[in-house]
Amino acid sequence: VGSEMCIRDRLRYAKAAEALMSIYDGYKPVFLISKGGRVEKLPFTDYVRGLYAEMGVEPIDIAYEGMLSHGDLENLDVTEKYVFIPGSGSVAEFNKFARALLALRDDFADPSYVGLFGYPDWTAFRSEALDNLHRLGATVYSRFYNNETNPDTRMFNAEYERQYGARPLEQVPSQAQLGYDTARYLLTNINNNGGLYTPENQPLYTGLQSSFLLMSDNDYNSNEQEEITGGPVNQALYIITFIPGAESVDIKVL
Repeated sequence: VGSEMCIRDRLRYAKAAEALMSIYDGYKPVFLISKGGRVEKLPFTDYVRGLYAEMGVEPIDIAYEGMLSHGDLENLDVTEKYVFIPGSGSVAEFNKFARALLALRDDFADPSYVGLFGYPDWTAFRSEALDNLHRLGATVYSRFYNNETNPDTRMFNAEYERQYGARPLEQVPSQAQLGYDTARYLLTNINNNGGLYTPENQPLYTGLQSSFLLMSDNDYNSNEQEEITGGPVNQALYIITFIPGAESVDIKVL
């Protein structure tokens, strides 16, 4: 199981890292290290470090204790581009550096020179933390995204309320939408494959909140040269960018 999880993590990280390096092409990577803070995203940051090392790019490490301060960032060149990559996805850790990065953007002639790449956890942020994601123009990767402004989502919520007498519970992810997306994906797949469920080698299916792109064990073995057990695994990944000055987001599904 440990080996299998490692392989699947690497495949997921590969897509997220590819998006990071594409969106922030030409940006210097800066890893934020919260001393004594949470670092549960260390497997991802270590993976990204390795990719940058293969490219001959030396990242910058900025370690701080408590709150990240403007002084911690004073050695950065305001004419360069930087993408900040923290070691945690928690809102508590996000709040430790968000204000300093917002202030740093004010120092740059072009605030877009200060980028921020983060985690699925951030899709659950609300209130001030969510507002700061937009102000920072942050980009995150996630397995799902519940876009309440999507007309199809609004239609689903209205029909759910008509059928059950109440709107779906506010959860991240929405369990109602998760069930709907899964059922519709399965039925669409069966209908398109002569009454048989055929997960492998099918086009990307995009739902309201979840998308599906399954890879088989053979795909894993050919890519990783390691033996794993279990059935096909969903490799669809959302890349979400919070648009500054708006409540909307840009969503891509890979």
